[in-house]
Amino acid sequence: METVAEFTSNRQDWADFGRFMQNSITEVIQYLWDKDASQRRHTVKTLDQFLNVLNIVKTEIRALKDAVSATRIRPIAKDTQSIAGLKTQIDASLRDMTTHPKYAREFHGDMQQLLTKILKLYKHETTGDSSPIKSRPVLPRPGAPGNSNHGMNSDREAPTDPSHGGGRLMVPVTMALDKLSYAEGASWDPELTCLRGTRVALLQKIDRWARSVEASYCNIFWIKGLAGSGKSAIAHTIAQMLYSDGFLASSFFFNLDIKSRNTIQMLFTTIARDIASRYPDIAADITAVLENELSLASASPSRQFEALIAGPLRRHHLQGPVVVVIDALDESSSNGADAALLELLSREFADLPPYFRVLITSRPTSDIERIFSNKYHIISQKIDIDSADNWQDITFYVHAQLRNEALRLKMGPLWPDEALIRDLITRAGGLFIWIATIFSYLRSAYNPKAKLSALLSNSIPRGLPDVNEKMDALYTAILDSCGAWSDADFLRDYHLIMGAIMGAKRPLSLVALRALCDDIGELSPNLLLERFGSVLVGLHDENEPIRIVHLSFREFITDRASENPGTQKYSISEKKHSRRLAALCLNTMARELPDRYIVGAGYLDQTHDDMPGIPRLEGVSEQLLYGCESWTDHVFDFEDPGAIFPHVQNFLLHICKYWLEIVASRATFRGSLVIRRWLETYTPEYTHLYIDKFQARMLSSLGKRLSFMGRFEEGLLAMQEAAFLYRGLSLGTQPVRRHAVLAWSLNDISIRLSSLGRREEALATCQEALELYKVCVAQKPAKYKNGFASCINNLSNYLSDLGRPEEGLKMCQQAVSLQRSLARERPDKLDGNLAASIASLSNRLSAVSRQQEALTAIQEAVDLYHHLVEQQPALFNANLAMALRTLASRLSHYFRHKEAVLAIEKSVHIYRDLVAERPLIYTVELAKSLDSLSTYQLDCGWRSEGLQTAQEAVRLHRELAQERPASSATADLAFSLRNLSAMWSASGDQHRAMQAMREAVDLLPALAADKTSFKAGDRQEFTSMGTIRDMAVQLRGTVAKRQARQA
Repeated sequence: METVAEFTSNRQDWADFGRFMQNSITEVIQYLWDKDASQRRHTVKTLDQFLNVLNIVKTEIRALKDAVSATRIRPIAKDTQSIAGLKTQIDASLRDMTTHPKYAREFHGDMQQLLTKILKLYKHETTGDSSPIKSRPVLPRPGAPGNSNHGMNSDREAPTDPSHGGGRLMVPVTMALDKLSYAEGASWDPELTCLRGTRVALLQKIDRWARSVEASYCNIFWIKGLAGSGKSAIAHTIAQMLYSDGFLASSFFFNLDIKSRNTIQMLFTTIARDIASRYPDIAADITAVLENELSLASASPSRQFEALIAGPLRRHHLQGPVVVVIDALDESSSNGADAALLELLSREFADLPPYFRVLITSRPTSDIERIFSNKYHIISQKIDIDSADNWQDITFYVHAQLRNEALRLKMGPLWPDEALIRDLITRAGGLFIWIATIFSYLRSAYNPKAKLSALLSNSIPRGLPDVNEKMDALYTAILDSCGAWSDADFLRDYHLIMGAIMGAKRPLSLVALRALCDDIGELSPNLLLERFGSVLVGLHDENEPIRIVHLSFREFITDRASENPGTQKYSISEKKHSRRLAALCLNTMARELPDRYIVGAGYLDQTHDDMPGIPRLEGVSEQLLYGCESWTDHVFDFEDPGAIFPHVQNFLLHICKYWLEIVASRATFRGSLVIRRWLETYTPEYTHLYIDKFQARMLSSLGKRLSFMGRFEEGLLAMQEAAFLYRGLSLGTQPVRRHAVLAWSLNDISIRLSSLGRREEALATCQEALELYKVCVAQKPAKYKNGFASCINNLSNYLSDLGRPEEGLKMCQQAVSLQRSLARERPDKLDGNLAASIASLSNRLSAVSRQQEALTAIQEAVDLYHHLVEQQPALFNANLAMALRTLASRLSHYFRHKEAVLAIEKSVHIYRDLVAERPLIYTVELAKSLDSLSTYQLDCGWRSEGLQTAQEAVRLHRELAQERPASSATADLAFSLRNLSAMWSASGDQHRAMQAMREAVDLLPALAADKTSFKAGDRQEFTSMGTIRDMAVQLRGTVAKRQARQA
């Protein structure tokens, strides 16, 4: 794969071949995993043949690459022929690996874990030296997006509790969870824990709270303390302790300097993935929730908390305790603690299961104090820097540091100086960050004893009451001794490097910083940064992001240092350096994009149907990714556009499309119209450089692809921006055609809004689209009638969803009329649409109690589907099965029970065939049809048959509720149990009837916790029951009546 990525000619063909290879390797891995023990020896031989072909292909690719390097020019046709030949060889070697079981074996874990498992499974077949698995390198891991570094988080590596299934995760489960954003580096760090022997009493208190099994215990423990008092070290220590004993579910350390960790956007998705990695039942639950509503992957944090954490935890009893650590709550937004997160912690967390605990640390800001006060589920603990315990810990820490042999040697033969040590402890003022910064400085200082004496001189006054003043004094003393501030060259270099670090929107490595900042010239940043090792971390590895040691240092040099003439030389203007970084980001894109080979680039030029989704682009450097992500954030700091405009102009002319692809593939799409707005604000005469038609087409394509990937919020944003541009274009020439494009775009947006639960917005957007279609159809009916009919259909759905059934019926009737007209004109293409609209009409008529018309409509729809199934069974069988179920319900309404049984039996038969092919999709529909069949069998007096059918339905629903414990599956199980109860009662077994009814009632709290009104929906036989709340009343009433009869 690395060799393929090196081709710089015919890039698209080679990128396509790279994806072909990734898919082939994935197929081989699944093939190896699927085989049982009896097949493995033959499988090893098959694998040997594949690996031989793989080596041949690798040799041929390297030869082609060397030939290109030698000649510099190679005809495209030759590459195409060569790639086709390579694919033929691979396909031939895979011929014996393409037969898979109907039900793929499950695996719990990521792809690397799967490969390890495969090696263990095949160990008995690999004892010989000739074994391909033993003697060959492990197959390269397929390039699954978002899967590269997740295993690096310490929480995810925690030992798995064997009582929870041994940590097995199905590969599809892992793929579903990978759709959730993950904040890399947010976990605990063993290098940042408390010194052994310090904080003993506090750590023991927290540990007792975390491990207690008493339900009465508060489930949130809040540690509050001043900046630098050691809160984060305590959080890291507790996380390490709980991890060692298997109780840590997740940890999240907020950090204002790191983009993925200075908001709550990735908090709950990260915690959800960490919990899922430890508990397979929770993983399956979250996967089912995401399958039902993929938009949750990009939904608001409050929705994610309820759906991905609170809901699964309520539905499963885990062996507790289960603890999450959240550090630096006050850094969860740029303005302090995030208000939405505070609301959730103060209210919703109180309702979580008692075994689930959360440890929180933060500064005691007024907002947090006010919201957390008097909450029964929150216990707080203040770190008192003046307490005897804290002073004892400081003293212990100082002496431990002074025992460091390297430091002792540097301090000279007369060390330790007890007077100096006492002064050092006194000056610390109880602040661990103060004393830690001192020792960090001394370890890198020349003549550290003299430096310590200088630091403890009058430059750091005693007894400063304000923490900021104390830290500012320390930073002033350290910085003053670190550099030659009277040297103009040193001062310039300091501002260039430190300015880039402070101005960046997220930490960058030394490698990326050097590549990004082409204005540094010959300066060696590492030599300069070594001077500041006491206030910066990440300097020992040039690929590690450089971060500030503490937030107080940033606050000092970017704010308070400018207020004092003696410290102004240290002051860094974030806004000034942000402007500088805007130009550097644009320069980096201009420099790297034309020359760098990026595997997968150009996907927006292809049709969505040919290559759906968004590939993970490879070959994107750290500095290039940063430039693509952040230049729009920096550019608005320019007040005079003259200096930056040439860079922006080049970007719009040559780079914009690649930028859009890289951002969507490797980061979060946050919109692109910011560029257009910048032009309108600062250079309106050049707005034409932003080509609206081209950008709208790119954004429209991007919106489809983002939605395909389950990134619905981002997809909606892209489509909304496209619609904005189409709206402007519709005012120009060719208004009808451009109105139609805008109408199509708005109709598409309405579908996305509806899928996100924003039904009122969906309705309004669809209504606007409909008005545009009316204009287009009036002038060119043949061309735009199809889109018009689709829009009307959608509008009828939204009206019905919003409780306006009469209006929904009216619109649906209009849609059916249009579909009939279209079907007469093009029956081969549109009959399916007609059948679907008539089936929908049946539901609309039933909702307004026009049952006879509803029956007539569904009979027509069934007839149409029968005709379509004869022509294309694979395409229309599922529609026919659904229509037959609706027909049975309509027939039952008129007491035509035997006809209803015949109809629903056909539906069940079709669904059984479909389940054999696609169980994940159609098992739930089979179970629903079995529910209906049992009811109609009982109506016919066939109690035994009805009971047997109901038992099968409950069994399927129970399996589905375990595999997909979303509220819809649980609701289906409750309905099915109610039905089974009726069957047992009719059979005279009241005891079993009561058991089934009680089980149904027990499911209601989980449903009510979802806070969603579930209608019976497609379950027409239950539509009169309305919401889950109505069902609860009926179920409990039935139980009470039966209990009264038994009494």
